[in-house]
Amino acid sequence: MNDLQKKSTKPQSGFTLILSVVLLSVIMVAGIELLNYASSGRQVTKRYQTSVNTFQLAESGLQKAIFCLNAENGAACGGNFGELYTGESGLMFGDGIINIEIIGSGDEREITATGLGPTGESTSIKSSISRAPSINTETQFEYSLMVMNSVSFSNNATINGGPVYSNTNFTCGNNAEIENDVYISLPGGKLDNCEVGGNAYADKIEDSEIEGDCFYDSYWVGSDCEGTRHSSQPTPIQKALPTLDEEFWHQQALIGGTIDGNYSPPDNSFLGPIKINGNLTLDNNCDVTMLGPIWVTGNVILSNNSTITLDSSFGYSGSVLMADGTFNFSNNSQLSGSGQPNSYIVVYTSNATDAAINVNNNAGAAVYLAPNGKVTLSNNAGAIAVAANRAALSNNAEINYDPEGQLTEMELMIHSIEASGWNLDEGTWRKF
Repeated sequence: MNDLQKKSTKPQSGFTLILSVVLLSVIMVAGIELLNYASSGRQVTKRYQTSVNTFQLAESGLQKAIFCLNAENGAACGGNFGELYTGESGLMFGDGIINIEIIGSGDEREITATGLGPTGESTSIKSSISRAPSINTETQFEYSLMVMNSVSFSNNATINGGPVYSNTNFTCGNNAEIENDVYISLPGGKLDNCEVGGNAYADKIEDSEIEGDCFYDSYWVGSDCEGTRHSSQPTPIQKALPTLDEEFWHQQALIGGTIDGNYSPPDNSFLGPIKINGNLTLDNNCDVTMLGPIWVTGNVILSNNSTITLDSSFGYSGSVLMADGTFNFSNNSQLSGSGQPNSYIVVYTSNATDAAINVNNNAGAAVYLAPNGKVTLSNNAGAIAVAANRAALSNNAEINYDPEGQLTEMELMIHSIEASGWNLDEGTWRKF
């Protein structure tokens, strides 16, 4: 019986061994699978965390771009801010890097912000942004030359395009020519020794050649009128010079901050809106792009092929360059609009001296306004229009008034002080 029992237990022992091996194998396989699952989960979690981190970096870059476009200084923006901020690259943030790129002009921009992880992973965000649209304020320059108290016009000086208005006697000399109409609003005022391509309106006309009609009171001496003579005519209506709200434009310039001391900007730089507590000097081929009104408490000097050009975002509008002191433009220095019709820089000073605005030696191409002082154009100097208390044109100086007369409704573009800053455009945000 015992032998039988011993014989019967041998198969059971073998079966138990086999079962143990199978169970151990199952447990080992399950363990390996569990380890693989855990490892895979950790990898997924790591990839997810990396994606979250690079996304957060990109989002931070987007927010920084908006901050710098709205900033009033460049301390936290790589030195540039506002209109001049176009992005940054290689910004370290934690163990990641942020790259920011901004394109566009005017009141619309597009931002691309990219977050880079420590092992090269990246997430990018792109969005369009905009700010409150620019506001235009209108001013009028109805005449190519408008002068109130004294005028000198000689030595081949020429006025083309627009009419001339004078509240003082107007005497021409040495082949000076006026292409359009002339109005002398001074009671008893005289038009003397002038060549006029249009009509002439004055109480007295003497030694002049007029291609159009002639309107005068009773004094007509030594003149030739190709049109019709009209005697016993009333004196032309007196008018005021164009005006600019000086305080308003001062406030607009202050939006961009203040530069203390005399300033000579580097070549190919941007300027405005800004107040400069000192002189502004451009020399030796220095080119500056004007982004807004510029207020200079001292003098403005441009010489030797230097230029100030309105940014293309001004379109068909202009802006103001103003000084408490005087302007001196010489040696091929130029002031240019945006490149579109009716876009000009208005040069303004309330200075009352005879040196208020002096343009000579092939310089010019702006609208000059000196309600208290004198504008002098000489030696091939040019202008779009001149309105001044006193004026002198000589030695081939030219005023080439806007041929389509758009200066009668010229718009000066500003950004309102109350305007909101840059903001994301709804529906343009996207991740890639």
